[in-house]
Amino acid sequence: MAQSVGIREYLNQLGLDNSQIGFNPNNQMVTYQGKNLLQAGQNVGGTTYADPSQIKAAVYRGGFMPQQSYQSQTNDVLSQLMKQVNKPFEYNPRKDPRYQAVQDAAERNAQTASRNAMEAMNERGILNSTITGDRIGQIEQEAKQRVTDLIPQLMESAYNQRQNETNNLLQLLGVYQGLENQSYNRNQVLDQTAYERGLQEQQAEAQAVAQQAQLQQQQLEQALSRVDSLGYVDNAASQILGVPVGTPSFRAREAAADRANRIRLEGISAANRLAAIEKEYGLRAQERQSVEAEETAKQADSNAVYNAFYDELDAGTADQFLKNNRKSIIDNLGLDVYNDLLKTYKSTQEIDLSGLNLNE
Repeated sequence: MAQSVGIREYLNQLGLDNSQIGFNPNNQMVTYQGKNLLQAGQNVGGTTYADPSQIKAAVYRGGFMPQQSYQSQTNDVLSQLMKQVNKPFEYNPRKDPRYQAVQDAAERNAQTASRNAMEAMNERGILNSTITGDRIGQIEQEAKQRVTDLIPQLMESAYNQRQNETNNLLQLLGVYQGLENQSYNRNQVLDQTAYERGLQEQQAEAQAVAQQAQLQQQQLEQALSRVDSLGYVDNAASQILGVPVGTPSFRAREAAADRANRIRLEGISAANRLAAIEKEYGLRAQERQSVEAEETAKQADSNAVYNAFYDELDAGTADQFLKNNRKSIIDNLGLDVYNDLLKTYKSTQEIDLSGLNLNE
C-alpha cells in the first residue's frame, strides 16, 4: 500500500483551488466546492492524510480534475467568426486599397496620354483649339470609365478575400476544437488509469486482509490443537487466543470461536468492500464510455451538417437545404445549431451591388 500523503497538499499539486477545499470534522470527510470528496484515513494535528491513488481517484470520480482547455481560444475564434458572418458585406471602392491603386495608375496613364496628345496637337499648331480640349477630356473620361468598369471585379475580389478570411477562421476553429478533443481524450485516459490503479491497490489491500485472516485462522487451529493436547493454555497459545495462561481448554475453545468469528467478519467486510468498489468503477466506466460515444457521434453529425450546408451555400441552394432538413437538424443537434445556420444563410443574401458607394 502506498504511503499516505497530506490530502490538502496533494490536492493543490493536482491543481485544485485551495480555497475550495474543506473538511467536516463530524464525519472526517474532506470536501471540495462544498461536495464530499473522500474520507480522511488519518487526522494528525488537524492535517488529514490518505493514500495518493485514493485521493486522485476521488478527484476524478467527482469530476474535479483540471483539464488543459482550449475553450478560451475557441470562444475567441467563434466571436470573430460570428462578427464576420453576421455583418453584411458592403463594398466601398473609396476605402479599397486595390481600387485606389487602380485609380492612381489610371490617372498616371491618362496624364501621359494627355501629354502625348498635347504634344501632337502642338506639332499641328492646334494646341489651344477646342479639338485639343475635347481630346484631353475624352482621354480623362475613358480613364475614369475603365476604373469604373473594374469596380464589379474589385468587389468580387474583396468578397473572395472576406470568404477566405471566414474559411481561415473556420479552419482555425477546427484546429482548436481538435486540440480540445485531444485534451479531453487524454484526460479520459488519465481518468481510466487512475481508476484502474486505485482498483488494483484496493484489490491488493483486500487480498492482504483475506490472506491475513486465513493465516490467523490457521494459527487459531494450531493453538487449539496445542491446548487440546495440553489441557490448558500455555504462553504461545495465550498470545494467539488472547486468554490468560492456564485457561482450561473448553474456555480456550470458546475464546477461539469468538476470535474466529471476528476474523471471518473482517474477511467478509473486505470482500464486500472490494465488490462495491469493482461495481462502482465498472458503472463509472460504462457511463463514461456511453457519454463519450454520444458526444463523438453528435460532433460527427454536427460537422457533417455544417459541411453539407456550406456546400449548398456555394451551390446557391442553402435555403432549400434548410427547409428540407429543419426538423432533422433541430431534433438531432438542437435549435441553436439550426438558428446559427439560418443566420449565416440570411447574412449571405445581403451581398449585392447595392452595397456600392462611390461618393464616400
